[in-house]
Amino acid sequence: MKRFILILLAMLIHGGVAAPAHAQPNKGELKARFKAREADLRDLKQKGRVGETLDGYVEAVDAKAPADEKTATLLADENKDRRLLYQILADEINKEHPDAKVKATVETIGARNALRNIEHAEKDEFIRVAKDHWIRVKDYPRFEKLSKLKAQGKVGETAAGTAEVVEAADRGDKTLAGVVEEENAGRTAEYKALAEKEHVEVSVIVKRMAKRNFENARIGDMLKGEDGTWRKK
Repeated sequence: MKRFILILLAMLIHGGVAAPAHAQPNKGELKARFKAREADLRDLKQKGRVGETLDGYVEAVDAKAPADEKTATLLADENKDRRLLYQILADEINKEHPDAKVKATVETIGARNALRNIEHAEKDEFIRVAKDHWIRVKDYPRFEKLSKLKAQGKVGETAAGTAEVVEAADRGDKTLAGVVEEENAGRTAEYKALAEKEHVEVSVIVKRMAKRNFENARIGDMLKGEDGTWRKK
């Protein structure tokens, strides 16, 4: 027996027997971790340094800002635990509904949680709606309206950094025109504020934002080039 124990210890030391894996945290443990970070995360959100994303995670709003080790660690830990929670929830749903044609995934749970976070966020906090595209929570309803109109092909993006009604026949639609007018008023204010912050001409910001909007457009969205011609992405 003694010889067996010595052999087993030797195997453990030299890697012959795998050490037991660390157990993944359960929902209760994850909830405690989230609670411990809640105040710091809320403070960063209120200061506009951190925001929520539509896939259910948190990121620094200004990716080019000087790295803050404490914030970077906080975000990394938060996102890691969120992903673990999403996996637990997805597994639970799939276990409860084994015959469902569409299985729950980390991605679908994350997207669902993102909407919940938006509902509970303060109006001036940030949401990332696309790559390098952050908006305030208070502007999210407007973003949703515009996205639906884009999907219908009624509104598109222009090289001037604005949204525009595509078909001349639709320009008399007051509801449609109102959404576009409100969107462009918001963009104008945003572009001006960014230009003042970066000490550049507004035209520099407009060009950069137009490029971003074209790149983030979905397949099928309408884009109006500098020559005034509309095309589908």
